Amino acid sequence: MSYGLEMNYFNIHDGFAEAAVRGLGKSLLREADYEALRRAQNLSEFHTLLAETDYGKYIADMPDPNNLDVNELKRRLYSKLRDEIEYLTGQAS
Repeated sequence: MSYGLEMNYFNIHDGFAEAAVRGLGKSLLREADYEALRRAQNLSEFHTLLAETDYGKYIADMPDPNNLDVNELKRRLYSKLRDEIEYLTGQAS
C-alpha cells in the first residue's frame, strides 16, 4: 500500500476535525462512571453523579434535583450529543 503525496496534506484538511473527535472521545463516560450510575439508588443520586462528568453543564440548571423528570433529563443528555455532532459536522469538509 503506497501512501503518496496525499499523506502530506492530511493534517491541512482533516487534522483539526480528527483532533476534535479525539478530544470529544475523552468526554465519554468511562466504565467506572457507568458502574457508579448503575449503583445509584434514585434519580437525585443519578443526577449528582452525572453532574461530576462532562454532562454537568447540561443538567446543572434543572429545576429540582429531588423531583426530577426522566424525560427532561433524557432530553438534556441527548442535547449534549446533538451539540457535539453539530460541532463535528461543522468542522468536517
